[in-house]
Amino acid sequence: MKNKLFIAVLPFLFCCSGNTWAQDAYNEIKDVVSALLKAEKERQCLRIGEPRADSVGIKGKAMRIFCNDNAAYLSYREENVQQIYTALKQELPAAYQKYRIQIWADGRPIEQHVPAYFRTGKDKALRWAPQVDVPLKKCADRSYSIKAGMQDRHIALWQSHGWYYEQKLDRWEWQRGRLMQTVEDLYTQSYVLPFLVPMLENAGANVLLPRERDTNRQEYILDNDADAGYTETAGLKAWGTGSGKGFAHKQAIYRDFQNPFLDGTFRQAETQVKGAESRAEWQTVIRERGEYAVYVSYKTVRNSSKDALYTVHHAGGETHFRINQQMMGGTWVYLGTFLFEEGQTARVTLSNLSQKAGQTVTADAVKIGGGMGNIERAGLLSGYPRFTEGARYWLQWAGAPDSVYSMKHGEDDYTDDYVSRPRWVNWMAGGSAALPKRKGLNVPIDLSMAFHSDAGLTKNDDIIGTLLIYKTIVEGRDTYVNGASRYLAAELADLVQTQIVNDVRTLCASEWSRRGK
Repeated sequence: MKNKLFIAVLPFLFCCSGNTWAQDAYNEIKDVVSALLKAEKERQCLRIGEPRADSVGIKGKAMRIFCNDNAAYLSYREENVQQIYTALKQELPAAYQKYRIQIWADGRPIEQHVPAYFRTGKDKALRWAPQVDVPLKKCADRSYSIKAGMQDRHIALWQSHGWYYEQKLDRWEWQRGRLMQTVEDLYTQSYVLPFLVPMLENAGANVLLPRERDTNRQEYILDNDADAGYTETAGLKAWGTGSGKGFAHKQAIYRDFQNPFLDGTFRQAETQVKGAESRAEWQTVIRERGEYAVYVSYKTVRNSSKDALYTVHHAGGETHFRINQQMMGGTWVYLGTFLFEEGQTARVTLSNLSQKAGQTVTADAVKIGGGMGNIERAGLLSGYPRFTEGARYWLQWAGAPDSVYSMKHGEDDYTDDYVSRPRWVNWMAGGSAALPKRKGLNVPIDLSMAFHSDAGLTKNDDIIGTLLIYKTIVEGRDTYVNGASRYLAAELADLVQTQIVNDVRTLCASEWSRRGK
């Protein structure tokens, strides 16, 4: 609205003055600003459309020069912002030398496009993070506390596209074509799974993915509804069957809209601080040596425990986790990846011992390994390991509502796959500080990010470069539903892109370009 207010002043000024000199001066100012921004674009080696000034607005002794969106794609720092303003001042007509000048792009002055990380003084952008007293998962073996950095943050992350069923051709295929002996659906995973996810987790974050993260083809499903693999030990508190639906693995293949998390039951026990514990245990013999991801599932109920104690018994010993069962009930929750030897009995246990008595822990299923795709489409299975498949199929296997993974009602898997990922984020964040008015799994998502390669080529072998995508205005609002500024995404995009481009230019290709953000 402020942009429109300033721009609307122009016709009034022109009509009252009857002087074409002012309009000529404005055109000259626009030309100068456009030239300065173009020079900055060339200096930064940006591969974007031409930045330009579109209009000039005057109110009192304040002048605003409004630019197109391309001007917002420049990388601004305090130094180059000051250089732009200094150069502009030198070119201004004498009548405007004492005016307060601001250059605007994407709804804000360019000085506010400088990421807060690089700003000096008190002019810091609003920083926000969801408030959560207990995160989804904490390692219980750590003898010290960490509160800074990525510790206890919740990050939703996904690695591009995947193997999917194409209804028009009645076959499974890659979403992205083959290029230079690579397939984007697999290529991006080579960055995300072995590098990006572990780095974030080692920094303390809980990383959540809408696709299978384990590349192991083996999979073991253990559940309280199964005939074997699940046992209970009763201490001071007895185990009982909870009220509501739980997971059950009753079929090898799942078809449209079938949800394994609505096929079974779950068990529950009251928590206690001390005394003889009650314990649930899942166990199986590992057929092949390897590293396996371990997942658990449980039910979120009224008064769920915030510190359910899980223990994974693996080749290296034991690892303990505290899980906040008030989040993520009714889906697979990743604990970690562990080495298991061939013939070893892999065990996962859940104790009712807690720091707070009188709450409820629930026990449902355990999943070890990645496995093969088990979602049938028109009578066809993918035939591929589950980690290669698109998000649409993992989300069905992980208990998401069909409104999350199948907006097209099973008729268009291509669209369902890419639409399912942001819908999955909203499903997880629903009920938390990040999305308080929507029903969901109560996970306070700090950041959601997609990693794509979007590989391409040009006829003259030009470098295409690196692109970061975000949105600052959605449905006319520049804030998220919780009040946080969407410009925080712009700042993060600038920081990440700057680091990536600088690294590539230093280590690989000095001519690598920025494609804007």
